[in-house]
Amino acid sequence: MRMLSFRTVLLSLLLALACAGCFNTRVMSVRTSTSRVAPGGLLYALPKTEVCIDVTLIHHDTSQAPYAAFADEMLAGVPAVDAYRIAGMMVSTRLVADEAHYYYVLPRRTSLQIDRRHLLLAVGMDDLVADDWQESAGIVDEADDTLLSMPLFYNLYDRIDTFYRQGDQPGKPSMLLAKKDSRSLRRQAQDVAAQIGALQEQRRSLVEGDPDDNRSPEVLRYQMQQLDAQIDALTALFVGRDERTVVRFVVTPAEPRSDEAEESQPLFFFSPSRGIVDGEEGDAVAVRYAFHRQGSMRSAARFVRYHTGDASRLDSRNSIKYRSSEPVEFVIDSPLFQLRRTLPVTQYGPILELPQGRVKARFDAETGELIYLSR
Repeated sequence: MRMLSFRTVLLSLLLALACAGCFNTRVMSVRTSTSRVAPGGLLYALPKTEVCIDVTLIHHDTSQAPYAAFADEMLAGVPAVDAYRIAGMMVSTRLVADEAHYYYVLPRRTSLQIDRRHLLLAVGMDDLVADDWQESAGIVDEADDTLLSMPLFYNLYDRIDTFYRQGDQPGKPSMLLAKKDSRSLRRQAQDVAAQIGALQEQRRSLVEGDPDDNRSPEVLRYQMQQLDAQIDALTALFVGRDERTVVRFVVTPAEPRSDEAEESQPLFFFSPSRGIVDGEEGDAVAVRYAFHRQGSMRSAARFVRYHTGDASRLDSRNSIKYRSSEPVEFVIDSPLFQLRRTLPVTQYGPILELPQGRVKARFDAETGELIYLSR
């Protein structure tokens, strides 16, 4: 009878241990995303923040301005413009998988949702969370200059006349008479400047108005737009055009314990005459960036871990990890301009753990923050 009781107790204990193992979720740290995954398991990574700096660069192109040498002489009020200038900067952040923090999860009686970046989307949610994160398709120049597709001017002095004879097929004339412009470059520039003056006079007449003019405001506005387009196209023959391009730089904040965490680093080198160059040579200046931490969330996380009863009982091998971001001041400094932004950086934030048991949690796909938690 005693043997039977001992066997019953032993079997009950083994069954309880087995059931406890079935209800727990196993979480193990792995080295990289290329680790082999056992059947029924998943790999996910903690998020890492990358900072994207989109620099709007304007190139003043005079290669299509044949009369640039006469601009100061024949056009009044033409300002001196550098060949390259920076029109603006836009700073944004994006999340990628941190190769140093990958985890293998063997879920038990729960579900995990992971997006295409191997980042955690949801835990224990009944409905699927839409993976609406999209990789940026690149920066598209929004400057739509319709004047680029317009003919700059009509040169009546440089043309080809076509003559047909009897028996010629359509599109195949037997005689072509070419007439080249014999005017000097200065003479051509003077004629174009005279055309600009005449167009400006027409525009001035429209602005001042005529009491006997019965045209509607829509017609006057359309004529004004056409005159402005012609004036801009002819003026570009003297001063050139501005070409707008956007260049993206991506930087990753250094590890918090690294010596380079808050040191200033070169982002790029800029020259007003050559644009973005490789080194600080000639008139080029360095544009540098740095990250300045305003405070540390890691100490707060340690305080919660050791002074909160629920957190102190967490088993690191049975809890799902996630990462919270920390606000960091991002500074771009150069002799030309300065820029300061406060950005959320996940590398500087603490690594936290979800409570054990059946929980429901959801994470923001853009910031990686925990936005919903229910037990």
